[in-house]
Amino acid sequence: MPQGWAETTLGDIVTLRGNKVDPAKIPEQSFIGLEDIEPHTSAISRVGQASEVKSSVACFEAGDVLYSRLRPYLNKVTRPNFSGVASAEILVLQASDAADAEFVRRKIMTREFLDFTAMLDKGDRPRVSYDEIADFVIPLPPLLEQRRIVAKIDSLTGKSKRAHDHLDHIPRLVEKYKQAVLAAAFRGDLTREWRAQNLISVTASDFVAGRQFHASEIVRSTGKGRDEKTAQFSPDADMSNEIAAVSAERILPEGWCWTSIGCVFGVYIGATPSRKEPNFWDGDIPWVSSGEVAFCRIAETRETISAKGLACTSTRLHPPGTVLIGMIGEGKTRGQAAILDLPACNNQNCAAIRVSEAEYSAEYVYWYLWSVYENTRNVGAGNNQPALNKDRVQRLILPLAPAAEAIEIAKLVDTAFARIDRLASQANSAHRLIEHLNQEVPAKAFRGELVPQDPADEPASILLERIGAERAAAPKQKRGRRKAA
Repeated sequence: MPQGWAETTLGDIVTLRGNKVDPAKIPEQSFIGLEDIEPHTSAISRVGQASEVKSSVACFEAGDVLYSRLRPYLNKVTRPNFSGVASAEILVLQASDAADAEFVRRKIMTREFLDFTAMLDKGDRPRVSYDEIADFVIPLPPLLEQRRIVAKIDSLTGKSKRAHDHLDHIPRLVEKYKQAVLAAAFRGDLTREWRAQNLISVTASDFVAGRQFHASEIVRSTGKGRDEKTAQFSPDADMSNEIAAVSAERILPEGWCWTSIGCVFGVYIGATPSRKEPNFWDGDIPWVSSGEVAFCRIAETRETISAKGLACTSTRLHPPGTVLIGMIGEGKTRGQAAILDLPACNNQNCAAIRVSEAEYSAEYVYWYLWSVYENTRNVGAGNNQPALNKDRVQRLILPLAPAAEAIEIAKLVDTAFARIDRLASQANSAHRLIEHLNQEVPAKAFRGELVPQDPADEPASILLERIGAERAAAPKQKRGRRKAA
């Protein structure tokens, strides 16, 4: 042990205040129950009154250490700055002249002490007794060094708490920054310089016109059924009015235009092969459930279906670059998007938007769906199970950039998000480091490695001898027998 320290036990440096009282006799006295102490922090969340309880309570003085002896509350320790009464399941410890009460509180909050008490509790309602924890061995510094240790821990804890509080804001700031990037992307701000340096030969309006012609050709030339014919649609009066309204509200960059997803891309609803037909499943065709659509890229699926399952179900195989959007769910699923990195089918709870089939950037549509996620969820809100449907997905308004610019926008957003995610990862690492340091600080403190020793301090051994002699000389208190009921 460091110079001036002495090995002792908890029972040698504290005494138990064992006096219990009837709360009815002191109804206005401040009361602390087990539920009023926050675990690990020593914070007192609430102070009640003795009149709230019926059983006997333990008296404590300001500065005493209150320790919960009942599992699962063995991590609840506090030190009130006022006098009052506590639950009978709380041990009230009074520090002797050899120990600083705050030093004692911090020592019995260490993992070492928790592990020690965890091996002691037993019975139907496991609890520890004072006599048991009194045997806990403590390397005791001189009294002045104890106080220096407490002050140093307080200083370091305050700094780590401030850092912790700052880091707690990072997730919210990350989300705000990402939304700011997306807003700039779909206003055309991110590619302002790019537009100045690049000539656009095919505008977004040209692209929409070509896609609408392509859709009419599909209707005339294919006989693939109703779903194929309704995958795209031409704007009706309601759609035209909505596009006109949003166009008047927000002017897009030159070469862009307002449209809807269904006006330019085919939208398909999937299906689930019958679970009663085993030969429909576990084939070599990837099949996406709506739970897998979570703002991500999908390179593999949890389940696969067979060629027979595909042939006998109204789902269809979509090419890579198809953007999926969740349509059902009260949680986060509804409105979330994903990009297929492989050919795959999907279930009926998500819609497949065939962006790559139109030779357009799937990432652009994906990032846009991310940017309007909350609005999309509101579109699908209902009285029963909130849901989107094919028509609602097709009518989602889209600020369409020229195809070449859309590719550049997707790259810039991807780069910005990667940078933001790296910063968030570094913040998470810092968070974990702080938690580690918060555990290391007390460990170093109670090994004598946190503050320097002072040879002028009175050694703990001498102080303990004096306290021991005073205790031996003090008259023994007689304990009266409890009367039978």
